[in-house]
Amino acid sequence: MMVVLMLIGVLICNQGAVVSYKTFSTVSDGNQRVAPIFMAFWTGMLGSLITITSVIINRSYNPSMVTLIAALVGGLGFAAAGILSIKVMATGPFIWSVLMMSLASFLPVLYAPVFLGELISLPQIVGVLLILTILLIMNIKQKDDSRPFTPQWMVLAVIGMLVNGSVLCAQKTQSHFTNGGELLELLSLMFLSASFFAGMYFLLTPGTKKKIPFRTFLSPAFGLVGSIGFYNVFSMTLMGQISAAVQFPIIVGGGIVLSACISVLLYKEHTGWRLYLSAILLTAGVILLGY
Repeated sequence: MMVVLMLIGVLICNQGAVVSYKTFSTVSDGNQRVAPIFMAFWTGMLGSLITITSVIINRSYNPSMVTLIAALVGGLGFAAAGILSIKVMATGPFIWSVLMMSLASFLPVLYAPVFLGELISLPQIVGVLLILTILLIMNIKQKDDSRPFTPQWMVLAVIGMLVNGSVLCAQKTQSHFTNGGELLELLSLMFLSASFFAGMYFLLTPGTKKKIPFRTFLSPAFGLVGSIGFYNVFSMTLMGQISAAVQFPIIVGGGIVLSACISVLLYKEHTGWRLYLSAILLTAGVILLGY
């Protein structure tokens, strides 16, 4: 029963995160001047909270060099992916934006055999091919698209997906060399470095000295702190109780279904056979990646 409740919690937190991104992208209209401050604010807050939690739980805070490097690389990717995601959600349909972010899950499966010497199985290869097929399906035109995406949106979404995948690869590297240890240290340093890189991007970008409308991002920023904070707590707890082959397909598949419902009920977007087929392929692909 507890496992079921935690899975529900993960799904709710996941949707809370994507809705917070969408809310900010709507009120800011994808404004690239405000986006880095939004990222710096909420990632810095969450990173600080996780740091304090790690010190309380472990009574020490001494991350290894591997964790530090992985956190810096992951933080850079997370900041870039977040800023890109805001632009993607502001210029394209909500459900397809969420689906594109979910596609990043296949990248570590390709990365690990090439750079970490891990083996890749035939089911995993088939899973990757199924996931990549979604990119082709997305480009098939469908009648009555309520908010069709443009080639520019597609390019931004693919870049955002690849950058988001780099974060997962950095986490995979850290887990490989530390045998899954120092997870709290990795998360705290990754969010703190994401805050630093987002802040530096803001300071170094021309035209960023204008007044920032803080009311624009306070509500979604706190929403993200709570959503992603509890998401990590539930996910970490679940890792010790059920296998990844069960956990991640449920999270990905259930997340896509909930996002589809939100896109129709809240954002009045039209769904069609492309979305249904893509959701099935993504879920099947993630299941195969677990083997």
